[in-house]
Amino acid sequence: MNAVAQAIGRSITQREAENVEARILDSMRQLARKDPTTWRQLGRDERLRQAGAEAGKALLHEAAKRKQRVALTILAHDKVMNRYSTLVSEGLKPFQAIARVLDDANRFAKGVGNEYFSGLIDTLNAVHPKFLGMVENSREAAALVREIFGEHTGSPLAAKGAKAWLDTVEAMRQRFNAAGGDVGKLDYGYLPQPHDDLRVLKAGQAKWVSDTLPLLDRSRYIDENGVLLNDAQMVALLNQAWETLSTGGLNKLQPGQPGGNGMRANRGNEQRVIHFKDAASYLTYAASYNRGGILSAMQGHVSRLAKDIALVEEFGPNPQTQWGFLHDTARKTGQSDLVGPWLVSTQNMWDVLNGSTGLVANVRLAEIAQGVRNIEVFGKLGSAFISSVTDLPTYFATTGFNRLGVGNSLVNLIRSFGKESADYANRAGLVADSIVSDMNRWAEGNIGKGWTGKLANATMKASLLEAWTNAIRRGFSVTMMGAMGKLSRLDWSALEAGDRARLERLGVTERDFAVWRLATPEKWRGSDMLTLQALRGISEADLQAAGLSLRDQSRAVSKLLGAIVDESEFASLAQDLQTRAAVIRGTQKGTIEGEFLRSIMLFKGFPMAMISRHWGRVADQWRVGEKASAVAYGVGLTTALTIFGGLALELKDLVNGKDPRDMTSAKFWGAAFAQGGGVGIFGDFLYTGMGGQNRAGVPNWMNLFGPVVGSGLEAVDLTVGNIGQGIRGEKTHAGAEAVRFARSHLPFVNLWYAKAALDHAGLQDIQEIMSPGYLSRMRQRAHQDWGQDYWWRPGSTLPDRAPDLSAATGR
Repeated sequence: MNAVAQAIGRSITQREAENVEARILDSMRQLARKDPTTWRQLGRDERLRQAGAEAGKALLHEAAKRKQRVALTILAHDKVMNRYSTLVSEGLKPFQAIARVLDDANRFAKGVGNEYFSGLIDTLNAVHPKFLGMVENSREAAALVREIFGEHTGSPLAAKGAKAWLDTVEAMRQRFNAAGGDVGKLDYGYLPQPHDDLRVLKAGQAKWVSDTLPLLDRSRYIDENGVLLNDAQMVALLNQAWETLSTGGLNKLQPGQPGGNGMRANRGNEQRVIHFKDAASYLTYAASYNRGGILSAMQGHVSRLAKDIALVEEFGPNPQTQWGFLHDTARKTGQSDLVGPWLVSTQNMWDVLNGSTGLVANVRLAEIAQGVRNIEVFGKLGSAFISSVTDLPTYFATTGFNRLGVGNSLVNLIRSFGKESADYANRAGLVADSIVSDMNRWAEGNIGKGWTGKLANATMKASLLEAWTNAIRRGFSVTMMGAMGKLSRLDWSALEAGDRARLERLGVTERDFAVWRLATPEKWRGSDMLTLQALRGISEADLQAAGLSLRDQSRAVSKLLGAIVDESEFASLAQDLQTRAAVIRGTQKGTIEGEFLRSIMLFKGFPMAMISRHWGRVADQWRVGEKASAVAYGVGLTTALTIFGGLALELKDLVNGKDPRDMTSAKFWGAAFAQGGGVGIFGDFLYTGMGGQNRAGVPNWMNLFGPVVGSGLEAVDLTVGNIGQGIRGEKTHAGAEAVRFARSHLPFVNLWYAKAALDHAGLQDIQEIMSPGYLSRMRQRAHQDWGQDYWWRPGSTLPDRAPDLSAATGR
């Protein structure tokens, strides 16, 4: 302490003294851990000298990191503000320009994630979940974990998967640190530890500590003198760890002091407290206290780190500070912070991008509410695949907008259903959402890891909706990647104005394009493909010769993949950033208002994305003066969606045993228009009114409040309503209503290809027994609404006749 005071020319404060002492002690513990025997033989002065030298190295590292972060902050600030200024100069209002900046960052984050998930294909292949993804293959997962811990299992697949995992997380760590992060490297195989705080809390402190203690590598717990911590010290350490895990870190919260690590670049720099002694110990702990399976933990880690990389590369080491400056710049203009067709604030968009709305305020409430929504997903979306025929118009509208040839687009679409195309696309960085996470395009996004989430995912797989969605996006992505391969052979200045404008709209800069030009495209099925591997194959020497850097190379890869993935979500709709922000409006998971809003908006994100994405594209074309293109895009898309919406209606009726509807009526085309635009629920209003009932017998007005509220009201009517009718002496249909309610909340029974068979195998008979006349009322309703009859009459085991296709033309 005296030496420090002498060096700085003044006495040090108590706070400074404590920091110096803590740093020295920490350095002593780290040195002792490396070689305990040698460390114990050293004298006190030599230990302090070595610890001081080690602490000095750490101080120099921290000083260099601070200097790096300052430089990166300046670069990010200039980049963000220049982009904002350029957009405003092009005619966008201030907050519209901010929304575009956030869209760029969101697209970039997708590109980062897809690159690293493509590197995990071998890891994902090493663990094959069984039963439609509901059950993780425990044997293969254990083999993978053992290989990651350095144990040899004799399984080439597990060894290959472990190498892919370790290479990927190390590449991500280095990229994050290059962008200002400061994450150290473990000296053994890294695996995430997704502790389930509810399971930890439920076990209780004593049991959790007693369960965990025997699993730890005790050689890693050493004091500053090189002596192993005894059992009492270990218990004290684990007691503190239990407090942190069971409270979600709230025990460390100091009133009046900011929580967390401050800037995002500090994420992941905490020292790991729990070190398992081997793979078996990790697996034992995971079985009792982890959330989700091994594979989902690995996927979650890559997703989170990819988001962190994207944010610090786009907004600097402290993205929140840069966001505040950008937002305040727009606020000074006095303009309203409401953008897009849903009048969402850019602050809400930032909260979604930043991940703050994904933080859980109350885990138990969030899990219960998510489970309820998952039940609605697997109970009501079994036939959503049929509605997805409208992906064909959006596919060709998007390929046309991007000037991709019709013939090539069609060929790649057909090929995309094959395994060869899927394998190539995944390794080229065009990784399907179903591989990245449990995303549900028709619902709210991530549907969770519990049993209801697994059933919801399994139902989507069984309905073929997931395979269809992946194929549509894959076909588009492969086509666009081939087009980028051709385009990248030209100089930036030689690009046609329309092509350059589309690239700039996707956030691609001349510098990104310069990296693309250095790549040698891959050959695949006769096309030159600008792939992840082609861009990563550019040598550092070639980059330097062109005045570019490895940072430029990484950004160019993410820009390419992000642009292609985002456009593929026009081809087969997915919610964009504005839609996701509009759905949750800045509310947090695990809060009353957050969960209520998420429940009301369930299934509404899809039609909202249709308007935000495709009609937003029409508005953009109109704004920049391309009025003819805007009209052609809008009219063409509307016409095609209406036609295919009509096709979806007819297919649904045929699957349900009905003859086709009369297509010669205006009412039919009104319903077809609503169906094609993804708002089929409003088709019910067109012909039965607000007080009428939909095809499930539920009042139409309930649909406005979402399926969760609708199911709740239906349950009330089923119980309280029927009791009231019984008291009044009125006839009830409680039995049939109970069967209908139950089947609409069960997985698999409403799959489009199995529904009719199950109905006629006995479900309809049960409803008729419980409510005599139920089947005749079904036929009456079909005839009253659409003049339809049944080709497979309700209650009959086998069809009475073939469908009367002539009914579609009004005959």
